Amino acid sequence: MYNSQEKPIKVFENKEFDMQMIDIKDSSHFRCEKKYHCSQMYSCEEATFYINNCPNTKMDGNNDGIPCELQWCH
Repeated sequence: MYNSQEKPIKVFENKEFDMQMIDIKDSSHFRCEKKYHCSQMYSCEEATFYINNCPNTKMDGNNDGIPCELQWCH
């Protein structure tokens, strides 16, 4: 978004998101939110947390217990 002088301005700040990005490897920082698909994940660890702890995920198409095999968990 730009103001009348064509300078970028900050639209919002999400400190919770920033903390999640910093601590993404530590699963104690994950929590079930409205995320269901691999495109919403940032790591294999996060996707694994979601399929093991959160309802209605759609990240393990072949039901082998490994989520997001094409995107994160190779």
